[in-house]
Amino acid sequence: MKYLFISLTFLLSVVLNNEAQAQSKSLNTINITKTAEVQLPADLIQFNITLNAKEDTPQEAYKKHQELEKVLVSLLEKYDIKEQDIRFEPIAISQYRERTDQGHKEGYQTRQKVQVTFSDFDIYEEIQVALIKNGFDNFNGSFLTTKKEKGMEKALRQAIDQAKTTAEMMAEQAGVTLGDVLEMTYSEHKVRPYAVDTMKMAVETNGLLQYKQTVAVEATVSMKFEIAS
Repeated sequence: MKYLFISLTFLLSVVLNNEAQAQSKSLNTINITKTAEVQLPADLIQFNITLNAKEDTPQEAYKKHQELEKVLVSLLEKYDIKEQDIRFEPIAISQYRERTDQGHKEGYQTRQKVQVTFSDFDIYEEIQVALIKNGFDNFNGSFLTTKKEKGMEKALRQAIDQAKTTAEMMAEQAGVTLGDVLEMTYSEHKVRPYAVDTMKMAVETNGLLQYKQTVAVEATVSMKFEIAS
């Protein structure tokens, strides 16, 4: 019995000692999180158009909406927008009630979102002017890039380099030696498109699109470095 007690005591001592060493080792680390951003040349425009029509009855609203659709389809065909570059939602019809100077007005309103992507920046202003002339009043755009994957990779490499540089500097200032990388996680952020809300100005000033635009991609990395000594 005494032998068993001594054995159990020794085993418990070893376990506690190992846990203490593990905790001590976990404290001897440097944790760094860095985010790098890469600017890429914009070579696409994502154009978002909302079709909506208001009338007294659902039938009238739907008929007006169809007229808007025909105008939009003819514009897309005119500027040779490919089918694979067009995305749209089903038409939604809802009843509305709004205040007017005469009191309240009730009716029915349609709503449908259409997203068009194209690479020819020259036609953006033309399409926008054509939409305005045909009664469209709800649209905007964003710059995008086809180089997203390469940009993500470049941003990730930069984030890792920045994390290593910072860890090395901290270790040097602390008078310790930086050891191996114990853990590393990363996340790639979606492309942050550059909004083209100012394109309404382009119609008036005739030329904002002549200036080069960029979009940003970001990558964040978290690294845990061991302190060797």
